[in-house]
Order: sequence, then structure tokens, then C-alpha cells
Amino acid sequence: MSESRTGFNLTENEREYIDGIVSPLLLKGQSIRHITINHSDEIMVSDRTLYKYINNSLFSARNIDMPRTIRMRPRKNKSKSLKVDKECRKGRT
Repeated sequence: MSESRTGFNLTENEREYIDGIVSPLLLKGQSIRHITINHSDEIMVSDRTLYKYINNSLFSARNIDMPRTIRMRPRKNKSKSLKVDKECRKGRT
């Protein structure tokens, strides 16, 4: 099981093939969703997987080449609510 978590399940030839399709289109300004819809028979990975590959710099196109990704700020973590002891509510009704 630990072998499946050691990295990306992608050979060098597959990486170069997908990079040859995705990177030029990203540099032209197309979104990853648009690329996966139009080239789904060639790419054979989901758009979420492509985002992971690009964020980890596996392709020649980088994260900075996607304008929406750069505009968006990272999401803030919501603070956890305080847990109230429910025993203190007994006898109030």
C-alpha cells in the first residue's frame, strides 16, 4: 500500500506526451477544463489530476500560466467552533 503513495503513477513517455498536448494550450490561455473536454480521448486523465501535475511542476507550463489560479487566494481555514457541554442545558425547559 505504501508503494502506491510514493509518487505519481506516470512514466516519462506519458508525461512528455501529455505535456506536449496540455502545455501549449495552457500558454495560449485555455483552461484545463476546456483542454480535458476537447482532448479527453488523448489525455486519459481527469482535470483534477492535471491540476496536481501542474502544481507539482511536472509540465513545462507552470501554475503561474493559469490566470485564474493566480488571481484566487488560498482559502482560509474555518475556526473550529467551541464545543458546549450539553449537561449544562438540562432542566432549562
